[in-house]
Amino acid sequence: MEQKRILVYGMVGTNRGGIENYLLKMNSKMTDNTIFDYVVEEASCLHTDVINKRGGEVVYISSRRNNPLKNIIDNYRLLKRNKQKYCSVYFNLSSLSWILPIAIARLFKYKVFVHSHNADFIPANSSRLHKITNYISKRFLSSFNIERLTCSKLAGDFMFMPSDKVEMIYNAVDVNLFKYDEEVRNKKRSELSIPEDTFVIGFVGRLAHQKNPLYLVKIMKSLPNLDKVLLLIVGDGPLRPEIEKEIDDQIREHITFLGNRTDVNELYQVMDVFILPSFHEGLPYVVVEAQTTGLECLVSEFVTREVNYTNNVKFLPIDGDINIWSEAIEKTRFNPLNRVEMFKVMEESPFNINHEALRLEALLTDK
Repeated sequence: MEQKRILVYGMVGTNRGGIENYLLKMNSKMTDNTIFDYVVEEASCLHTDVINKRGGEVVYISSRRNNPLKNIIDNYRLLKRNKQKYCSVYFNLSSLSWILPIAIARLFKYKVFVHSHNADFIPANSSRLHKITNYISKRFLSSFNIERLTCSKLAGDFMFMPSDKVEMIYNAVDVNLFKYDEEVRNKKRSELSIPEDTFVIGFVGRLAHQKNPLYLVKIMKSLPNLDKVLLLIVGDGPLRPEIEKEIDDQIREHITFLGNRTDVNELYQVMDVFILPSFHEGLPYVVVEAQTTGLECLVSEFVTREVNYTNNVKFLPIDGDINIWSEAIEKTRFNPLNRVEMFKVMEESPFNINHEALRLEALLTDK
């Protein structure tokens, strides 16, 4: 069968974030006939080996932040000379602060897909200028003949107009990696020196503003009984020093920072409840993963509702009484879920990457 190549925008070469994770994992579950080539605006890419192994290439262009004019020229030349090489161009965006490459792709009559991955502005793109640009671009983009994709209704509303036709692409995971296993739980708890009777609250995410990680400390301080309770914080980021500063002697021994890990799928097994008090999300992978491993999830009311596939995700306010969170945690402590049954639900859901990756492949290649 003939190979089809997709030119992909949205990869940050120095980052291992959500969009990078999404692109690499989805492509890994597609057939060998669909190749992703990635446009990167930096001098190097952390993911080159993985991309090359799949037959893909990294295409380096000038950074729009450092040299917007050169960036436009590079995009123009790239898209002009490769019309026969690519069957479509796939833009993965957190905002519409820079849509000139989309306009150029349409100028050369590529089939264009624009995928919204976020429901609000990230700190790097949240200035007044960015918001004005996004407002104008959203309306301008509505007139483009493109295919619009989103990870959630909120993310779709953020980037596209109400009259636009938008297709849902689920932030799917390899469900088999997250299947609950009692042996893995016991082994991992032993490695981390966590007693069997300790109730473990889990958080996985970047310690940055969007995830609202300082709220984790407030939650721990609000718990009425900390005996045999531990908060595991998996991930790192710029707010870690500030979080550590807020931890007092009352809760210090009840919080463990694990930093960035490659065994997150096994760390979910250790946990008894998952929490995510984010200010905003597109559709968080971590809540999909946590549900797949059988955890009840307590998340902020700003997390997109589509993530609640098992009906075991509770949406709680982050601007009200903190005791709502501590009471919800206490309830999960004494009412554990059937973790194996939750896996069966997720296995048959659209969040199973073995199904969703092939559906995306068919869209991008027009099969």
